[in-house]
Amino acid sequence: MSNLQNFGNERIIQEFQRITKINDEIIAKKILEKNNWNLQMSINQYLFNPNEFDNENEKNNKNEKELEQDNFEWNKNENENENDENKSENEDEKKLQLNSENIFTPIHNLNDEKPKTPIESITNKNRNGNFFSQVVNNVIGFAKNTIEILTKDPNADNQFFLNQIRSIGREYPQFFQGSYQEAFELAKQNEKLLVVYLHSDLHSRTNYFIENILDDPRTISFLNQNFILWGDSIRRTSGYKLSLILEARCYPFLAIISTDSSEETLYQRIFEGEFTVNELLLGLCNSLEESELRKSSTLTKNQNIDSNTSIIQEQDQEFLNSLLIDRERDILEEEREKKEKEEEKKRKEEKERKERQKRERELAWQKELEEKKQNLPSEPENANDSNVLTIAIKLPNSQRIQRRFYKQDKIQVIFDWIYLSSQDALSDSPFTLVKNFPKKIFDDPNKTLEEEGIQNNELLYVLKED
Repeated sequence: MSNLQNFGNERIIQEFQRITKINDEIIAKKILEKNNWNLQMSINQYLFNPNEFDNENEKNNKNEKELEQDNFEWNKNENENENDENKSENEDEKKLQLNSENIFTPIHNLNDEKPKTPIESITNKNRNGNFFSQVVNNVIGFAKNTIEILTKDPNADNQFFLNQIRSIGREYPQFFQGSYQEAFELAKQNEKLLVVYLHSDLHSRTNYFIENILDDPRTISFLNQNFILWGDSIRRTSGYKLSLILEARCYPFLAIISTDSSEETLYQRIFEGEFTVNELLLGLCNSLEESELRKSSTLTKNQNIDSNTSIIQEQDQEFLNSLLIDRERDILEEEREKKEKEEEKKRKEEKERKERQKRERELAWQKELEEKKQNLPSEPENANDSNVLTIAIKLPNSQRIQRRFYKQDKIQVIFDWIYLSSQDALSDSPFTLVKNFPKKIFDDPNKTLEEEGIQNNELLYVLKED
């Protein structure tokens, strides 16, 4: 992945160097890195800071001057040896034009579709006299003048251009007064396209363009209402740099610049050379419509993104709510299980407590029965003894038991005997001993049978208490 990214960065560096004419790859890479490898923003950064790379520009200008000096010396030698070499005048003119173009090219790319450049104008003059010397002097003078007016102040360049326009046209659209950077930022803030006009007073169609196209009321109105217009002369530093970047080939030259950083190209449409008012207005209108369509498409795309984001957020919220509901259900389930476990534990503990109490009670009852058994008097043997009573007891389960007692025995002796004789029917349950007729309850265990009035062969009943 790293190798692929490095390969892409190298291609961007090459394209940036090709457009900006920066020879130093380190400087180009530094500008691109500063703008996160965005080609358009990097180009604008280079234009916004014309003084930042003065050393590189001065080095290039020095090389250009050396090339011009070499070409001049070569032309001079050719001129001195003209008569000795016995070459035809046409061949001299062809060689002169070729070398003149070499002198001019490093300074400006001012080729027109079919203009009459200063060189061509000169070559069409009367060839009598010292023709060769006239051409060389005119070309060198033009190149020297161009180099001398290169500046490092964008505002001064812009003011120079506006003065040139005022000197030609009567009326013209409202040009932004300031640097290209300021014009670009203003267009970006107002979401408008930036129209750049590069002015060359060296071309024959420039005055016609200003007086008949730029001066047209339709052009003025349409540009003022819909665009930010900025201009500069190619004879100044900022205009010259921009002419290289926009690859201007002929003049007059207009470019419609997109201020949208998402655009792949620096400009949308270019007008150069010969074009009419209607062609210019049609191109401007088409660019405006295309820009609005892109804005609409971007807006729709952003709305779709917002809509998708909203849907995703809703889905995330629904998922979160679902998780919360599930969590609440889990909590309730955990609480229910915990409560059931606690209740089960309580029931188990209660059951164990009751069983323990039952065992303890049974042990206590068994102990009590042993005591009752040891304390129970023996049954009298002589039933005919006047102090002996035979008593029958009917139990709750309808079982009937019978035994002999002494009249002096206490009611408690009958109670103990009943417990010992009916463990299955009564166990340790309390009971009441009664006589049906006449109705009587024997509830005082300390009284004797005689005191309670119990007779021989009496039938008593045991009633189990609830």
